[in-house]
Amino acid sequence: MNAIFNSAHLTKTLMLTVWIVTGTVILQKLGVHDKWPAFLALIFFFEAKFDLSKLKNIFGAGVVGILMGMLIPTVLGALTPVVGGENAFYIYVAGVVLITIGMGPVAHWAFSYITFAYVVMCILHAKEVTAHGFTWMTVLALGGAMYIVGVTLIAKYLERKAVTA
Repeated sequence: MNAIFNSAHLTKTLMLTVWIVTGTVILQKLGVHDKWPAFLALIFFFEAKFDLSKLKNIFGAGVVGILMGMLIPTVLGALTPVVGGENAFYIYVAGVVLITIGMGPVAHWAFSYITFAYVVMCILHAKEVTAHGFTWMTVLALGGAMYIVGVTLIAKYLERKAVTA
C-alpha cells in the first residue's frame, strides 16, 4: 500500500497525468482527431520501461503495422470475389501473422507484437485506413515523439530530484 501512497509515486503519477492530458489537448488543438497511433507509441514505451533503445522498434513496427493495415482494402478486394468476404479476412489475418512472426528474427525492429497491435487498430478502422494511413503514421511519429519526450524529461527530472534528496 505504501508503494501507491508515497509522495514520490504520487508526484510521478500526477506529472505524467498532467503531461499526457496536455499532450492530448495539444493534438486536439492541432486538429488531430485520431490520436491512437501516438497513444500506442506511448503505451509501448511504458511497456519498454522508458528504454530509449526500444524507440526504433516502437516507431518502426508501428509504421510497418499501419502499412500492412493499409493493404486491407486491396487484399480483401482481390480475394473476396474468389473466396468470399469472411475467408478473405481470415486469409489477410493469416498473412499478417505469418509475415510478422516469420520476419521477426530478421527484422525485429519492424515485425513484432507492436506491428500486430497497429494492424489490429487498422482492422478496427478498416473503412478509413486507406484515406488516413499516412496521417496515422505522422501522428505516430510526431505525436508519439511528443508524448515520449515529455515522459522521458519527467522521468529524468524525477531521477535527479531523487538523487539530490
